[in-house]
Amino acid sequence: MIDPTSPEAFGAALGVLATSMVTDLGRRGMDEFHILGHTLLKRRISVPSGPMERIRLSDELSRAASQGLPQNLCGATFSRRFSPDRFEITVPRMLPTGIRYWTNRTHVFDCLLEERVRPGHGCRGAVLHGPMGVGVSSCAIAFGFQHKHLFTDGQLYADLRGSGHVTISAGEVLHLFLKKLGMPEDAIPPTPGQRAEEFRQHIAGRRLLVILDHVSDVEQVTPLLTDDENVYTLVVSSDGPMPGLPLKEMEIGPLDGRHPTKLVTSITSEKHVKANCRKARTAIRLCGGYPFALQALGEHMCRHPQRSWAEVGEELRTLAADVPDGDSSALMVRWLYQQLDVAARQLLIPLVVCPWPSFTSAIVAQAVGISETEAERIMSLIVDCGLAASCGSARYTIRESVRRHLSDVLDHDTDRQESTVRTMLDAYLRLAVHFDYIALPDRWYLNTLYDEAKNRAHTEHRRLTVQEALEGARQELPNFLEAVRTAHALGEWDTTWQLIDGLWALQLKVGFPDVLLPGIYLAIDATQRCGHKRAESRMRFQAAFAHMSLGQFEQADGQLVAALAAAESEGNLLSRASVLEGMALLNLNRGTPGPVQDLISRALDLLDGVPEGTPDVIHTLRARALLIQLTGRERFAAGEYNEALRAYRRALAEFDKAKDSYNQARVRMRMATVYRALQQPATAAKELDLALGVLNSQQASQIRSEAAEQRAACARELNRPDEAIQFLKIALRDHDVGQRPAAATKVRDEIEAHLHR
Repeated sequence: MIDPTSPEAFGAALGVLATSMVTDLGRRGMDEFHILGHTLLKRRISVPSGPMERIRLSDELSRAASQGLPQNLCGATFSRRFSPDRFEITVPRMLPTGIRYWTNRTHVFDCLLEERVRPGHGCRGAVLHGPMGVGVSSCAIAFGFQHKHLFTDGQLYADLRGSGHVTISAGEVLHLFLKKLGMPEDAIPPTPGQRAEEFRQHIAGRRLLVILDHVSDVEQVTPLLTDDENVYTLVVSSDGPMPGLPLKEMEIGPLDGRHPTKLVTSITSEKHVKANCRKARTAIRLCGGYPFALQALGEHMCRHPQRSWAEVGEELRTLAADVPDGDSSALMVRWLYQQLDVAARQLLIPLVVCPWPSFTSAIVAQAVGISETEAERIMSLIVDCGLAASCGSARYTIRESVRRHLSDVLDHDTDRQESTVRTMLDAYLRLAVHFDYIALPDRWYLNTLYDEAKNRAHTEHRRLTVQEALEGARQELPNFLEAVRTAHALGEWDTTWQLIDGLWALQLKVGFPDVLLPGIYLAIDATQRCGHKRAESRMRFQAAFAHMSLGQFEQADGQLVAALAAAESEGNLLSRASVLEGMALLNLNRGTPGPVQDLISRALDLLDGVPEGTPDVIHTLRARALLIQLTGRERFAAGEYNEALRAYRRALAEFDKAKDSYNQARVRMRMATVYRALQQPATAAKELDLALGVLNSQQASQIRSEAAEQRAACARELNRPDEAIQFLKIALRDHDVGQRPAAATKVRDEIEAHLHR
């Protein structure tokens, strides 16, 4: 186990802290970071901005810590709490299981095996490409199944197609792979670069197959490649050869010879085909050797045994005359579409016009104005027909190749299409607002849909918990972002920025800054196009927060300057004060505390000017309390602990006026940190007991776990081990419920340490 006082441990912890300063983890880390600076080095220290600064500070902290850490940090040192977690590597088996029918690709497999054992160094693997419907993805997946004995340490798989307007980034894939390799969710590094480093470190020497499906850009793949000769990577290209990759190129073509008939026979039966041999072969020949078309044909004949091969062949032949370039996949999609009734065809319109990554029957029902039960029934028919696939839990998806072909045969009534899509956008907007309100009910908002969400939350039979709302928003995030892009393309400017505004709780409490930024910039553009300066200020603030989360302080500063300009031109005092608060937070996070107090004072002066009787008054008290709390953080970082306590007491009084007991509890937790730094654990314990009482009543499990860990530390410092274990068990329960395995593991280790002392 790594020594928590070593330069390596401090360096790793500083790396994590540098990219997570605006998260709850980062805020806790900054508190302990400042305590370390004042206790060990007798000065205020800033988070290093580069690797050389990080090395120098890590060495300095390590030398000081080797003389003995202070009592108030024992058992939970900065480096141990905020270092990247070590974890037990698992054997991932991620290959999709949807390939029911398969026929010979012996030559392709032989070439792939030759590449795997070729002499020399460099990346091992291949880029597979071919026309849509020819079965390139299936070829890669079947290779993995047939040769799984060669990859004893597992198979990793990711579909990078995203939706029609965006692709899945390498950072998102790395997040998925690290999780499947066993890394706990709450231990995965926040930036793509850190994830790539962790990924290469943990797959080194392992016999792994990595399949990257539907790749459209070299940049999606490059961070996932490794020179390790044990790791074999197959890239399935959506757009032909990819010469920028150091991998073997292989083109996959249609099936030839007897293999098309063999594939259809495996689905129907040899007897069924032979009984109508000539007519069957005619229909099969029209499929052009494309596995997608052949499988759809075979499954249709199984579901409709009363139909003759001659009838089906004639239908295909008639349609083939209108299909450009003899595209067999396009022919089959058109033919399958003709098998649907009018209701199913209408339901497909909003699902095909926009490339939704996935969708639920509930959203579909709202879009076309039918019951959810009826939507599920129709979607089952479409899935049976082969034009959609079920993802489980009443969720569905449409293959991109199918979607493209369907878009050519849909009802081309543009007004009707746009009307249906707008209804679906409205459904996603209301869903985003609902999740956002549940997760962050006290925020000030610009969208009147939040009033509706408030009423809905109070009338629901069982209200979602904060954790459930955040998880729901997280699951729907790809669809929300597709809705943002679609709304922007349609010129629905208000819907565009309101969707991003509805993701604020997810961004604040969970993260995804790199994923959200493209959508946020579309929202900024939308606010400029509709001239909504207050919304522009809000969107730029969200952009700045995302950049801060990624450690991109210059970009964050630029967005905050622009946000302030927008707020000043609009004249709203609360908006201007909020941006100034963001500027103060930015300076505090990047270690330039000089302007912080001036920014806070300017913001407080603005809040004093908010007129009585305006809608913003209700939010002014809370905004003032947050600013005063930020003053306490700045004083604490400077080592002025008594001044910090005065600010926190003022913040408590302001939150009391605002009737915000939750943030009062948060302030008491910060006060407890100050008291611990002052070597007053008994006083800290009293503040934490008050905080825990509030958090218990509100079932705020995520923050309660943090308070319980602090309370356990106080008990330990008071030499009360049984009491420490009691509070650690509270924290452990909350971490388990919140699915934070890395944090839970650390608490379990601490409990074990207490039990064996």
